[in-house]
Amino acid sequence: MKTLSCWVMMIGAVGCGGVTSPGHPGADGGTPSYARCDGPGQCEALVPGCCGVCGAPGLGDVVGVNSDQRDQMKAATCGDPNPTCPKCATQIEPNLVAFCDSGRCTPLDIRTDPVSSCHSDSDCMLRTAACCESCAPNAFELVAIAKQEATRYQSEVCRTDQACPACAPIYPAGWVAACGEGGHCQVVQKTNVCPADPPVSGEACAVDATVTCEYGDDVRPGCRMHATCPNGAWQIAVSGCPPLPGPGESGCPASPPESGSSCASDGLVCDMGNETLCVCSACSGPCSQFPYWACSAPPSTPGCPPRAPALGSACTSEGLVCTYGVMCVAPISAGRRCRDGAWVDEPLACPV
Repeated sequence: MKTLSCWVMMIGAVGCGGVTSPGHPGADGGTPSYARCDGPGQCEALVPGCCGVCGAPGLGDVVGVNSDQRDQMKAATCGDPNPTCPKCATQIEPNLVAFCDSGRCTPLDIRTDPVSSCHSDSDCMLRTAACCESCAPNAFELVAIAKQEATRYQSEVCRTDQACPACAPIYPAGWVAACGEGGHCQVVQKTNVCPADPPVSGEACAVDATVTCEYGDDVRPGCRMHATCPNGAWQIAVSGCPPLPGPGESGCPASPPESGSSCASDGLVCDMGNETLCVCSACSGPCSQFPYWACSAPPSTPGCPPRAPALGSACTSEGLVCTYGVMCVAPISAGRRCRDGAWVDEPLACPV
């Protein structure tokens, strides 16, 4: 196999060392002492020897090692105190882990193990390989496992009574778990999910050119900042919407008016609080001769956020449709559909 000047821990850091043999058996001719275990959470997959592999290691490049016996593994597999190793780049491969099986640390590849078996995308979930997930893991730490195997996986990689941080991990935007053609969960980057932070105009981007990204939390979706990536660089559009008057301000009633009641200021939009907007218009439904009040409350559909989610932000309820604002009154009305893991615009049918 190709080698390099540092040995690599699949879960952990990178260190220098080396040998050229895959390991030595124990004194009894069976399990090496560094590979012995007596419970869960004790094992990891490491590249043995003085020199690691160039690029990402495969399952055949690693051995199972008790985490408390790393130095012993290195001493047992690297007999040259001054090895000469090729200078090439290596990669951490989070999918290579090891479970304690019948007293021996046994390596496995999550991507081909039953722990990631699936039939559809809904069977899969993201996590990091280690027992304790960090609060904000990066994309290179992610693995995909089957939801039904989550408890078993946790029990294999965690020591008994091991305590982890209380935070729930926030995975990077655009990365999801999907069921691959081989029937195993895999980590996939979707180009229809926008970055969480607003981009800078002119900076490079990788979002699909057909996607519109939306930023800000203005209750009027049409008054938020929008960004697109037409030619590999961000283009930004910022709205010039003035703030909305609240109850009792600028002609707005002190409390939400009854929908359909008459009003005098055609075009007046009022933010009545609690995600409720009211508009005075002659055309907030079928057009009439005189303006009238029309009010909208948050959607009652289960799973819909109370305020219109940003276009391009991640979602999990595939196919869910949510309607916001007073129907067909721009810029306060909007439809949203959860499609392929991201919120997209859902055109509204307007009465005439």
